Amino acid sequence: MERYAGRRPPRERIVAMVGLPLSKQVAVLDPVPPSEDAIRERVRFAETRFAAHSHLEAVFPHTKELLNLCRGSGIPTAIVTSKTRTEFEAFRTRHPWVEGVDAVVCSTDVERGKPSPDSALLARSLLEVSSGRVVFVGDSTFDVACARAAGCEAWAVAYGAGDRRSLEASLPDRLFEHPRELLQELRKAIDLHSCHARD
Repeated sequence: MERYAGRRPPRERIVAMVGLPLSKQVAVLDPVPPSEDAIRERVRFAETRFAAHSHLEAVFPHTKELLNLCRGSGIPTAIVTSKTRTEFEAFRTRHPWVEGVDAVVCSTDVERGKPSPDSALLARSLLEVSSGRVVFVGDSTFDVACARAAGCEAWAVAYGAGDRRSLEASLPDRLFEHPRELLQELRKAIDLHSCHARD
């Protein structure tokens, strides 16, 4: 923002954009919309800054356990991200555990990124899930809006990048304060499903 718009917005303003594709984030504060070439240049620059600070990334507790629980229970999973495919491939290199998901949908895979339903609908299609309970877990209001528009249940997590008050105002079906709570809820849902399947 400082390099291209000449100012540093407050942290709250930046956090409020988390969940939007980077191409939208780098253009949003300009009084005059930048050209496509300018947006591409800004995205490339931002990607170099992410790479330079990638050592600061941390995986939330229980993330791998959640994924393994889904796989072991036969629950198909997808990552629906506002990252571009290039950004995601760099992320995958740093975090090979994401190979455990069944599908990945990036912002560059769809015409309209979050909060549009396009990416969630594509994920459902790739997972061949046309009916039944589909849960979309995210940490931004854009995730909640995407889930709602796609007809998915919206579970929000308040331990990510999103602002808790904004998440509450977006009225998700569930709001979790800690990764452990999400893991416990998933276990309960699996146990309940197993009981119904035996009845």
